[in-house]
Amino acid sequence: MGWRARQQASDRPRSPWRRSGRDRSAAKGAPTPARNVPLISVTAGFATTWYLTWSPVLPLLLGSRGASPAAIAATFALVNLCGALIQYVGGRLADRVGVRRVIGWTGVALGCTWFAMAAASGDWLGLAVFYVLGNTLFGLQATAFVTVISDSVPIGRRLRAFSFYQFWSAASFVAGPLAGGLLLLPRLAPPVYLGLTGLVYLSVGIVRLAFLREPRQLTGRPNPPATPRRILAALAGSAERRELAALSAGVTLAFALTVNGPFIPLTVHVLDGIPPRVVEILFGVGPVGALAVSLAARLVRSHRRTLAWGLAILALAAAALALPLGMVGLAAAFLLAFAGFQLTSVAFAVLRVRLAGEDAPGEVLGASSAMAGTAAFLGVAVAGAAGGRVALLAGAAIAVATGVWQVRGAGRALTQDMVVDAGASSQGQMAAAGRPGEL
Repeated sequence: MGWRARQQASDRPRSPWRRSGRDRSAAKGAPTPARNVPLISVTAGFATTWYLTWSPVLPLLLGSRGASPAAIAATFALVNLCGALIQYVGGRLADRVGVRRVIGWTGVALGCTWFAMAAASGDWLGLAVFYVLGNTLFGLQATAFVTVISDSVPIGRRLRAFSFYQFWSAASFVAGPLAGGLLLLPRLAPPVYLGLTGLVYLSVGIVRLAFLREPRQLTGRPNPPATPRRILAALAGSAERRELAALSAGVTLAFALTVNGPFIPLTVHVLDGIPPRVVEILFGVGPVGALAVSLAARLVRSHRRTLAWGLAILALAAAALALPLGMVGLAAAFLLAFAGFQLTSVAFAVLRVRLAGEDAPGEVLGASSAMAGTAAFLGVAVAGAAGGRVALLAGAAIAVATGVWQVRGAGRALTQDMVVDAGASSQGQMAAAGRPGEL
């Protein structure tokens, strides 16, 4: 049966007493979808804490297993490419089977991946392969994460919902590296702490499958074929989607060359002579700035200006880290870098949903993320050949350019439309309409 025939069959009226499992799940969760936000936030914070006990110093672990700097850069370039391209698939999959299944089963698969990585931790190639696979699975659920948070609360509460999620994320960015640098790495071998990470992710996946609820009613209709024309429409079908694609590329590339890439630990280790254990501790000190930003997120008045300020702070920190610094200077630079990262992330999460459209399918967000990740792949590959200091300076330049573009040129008419839509969505959100930042 072809796609059109299946779609016509799905459009036929059905008895209200006969509903599919997907429909029953959505109906059961419809009255209380807001509980998805604390569930996703707390479980993500718990799992990410374990992941960050070792991931910030993975470039140094790869090097100790015999990987060259070029091989390390290639590994992280593949992480950006695979983790981004899969987001389009993840968006379509979430539209088809629901965010609960995508997020829950991906967590189970991540647990199995970290178990396999623990078994292969004696060789740098095995570490690299399973690290790329794990980050590909992160990309598969990324669009579903944005969707489940934005769709589980009213429009006027989205900033608070994303800020709550980012708070737990920032807390994990503090607790994970500090626990790794002070407790786990000095005492446990890589197979042990990688195996513990697998156990945590497996447990989190099972919990999410059991307790998450679908925020949208699923139709059960098959997805249209992913033709090049459809992908292009998801990327550039309107001025807002073209801006979304460009903004995603700028922010993702700036992150990939700075806090999300291998260049900060490699540069600090080589330029300042900092041992891996201390590098891990610095990655725990830095997110204290991100935690402070999350607590102050309700003071945001303009998401575009907030994003620009965050990128400017990140650029300043990245440029500083390209220079020789003492321990005090390194701690200050890490604090600034993660404060800028968090400020940008909170504003970017809300802008993504607005630019994509309130009822846009997940494949729109997935398509923009896939294009952005491709840009990050190329940027990391080129910067890896040029060296860590060049990569940090390039990331700073891209962050500044993206921030200036957002403040001066992008989406002024759209911003006005956002204010009107936020206020008109319901009578209970009139306060949000009075504050243009609550978008």
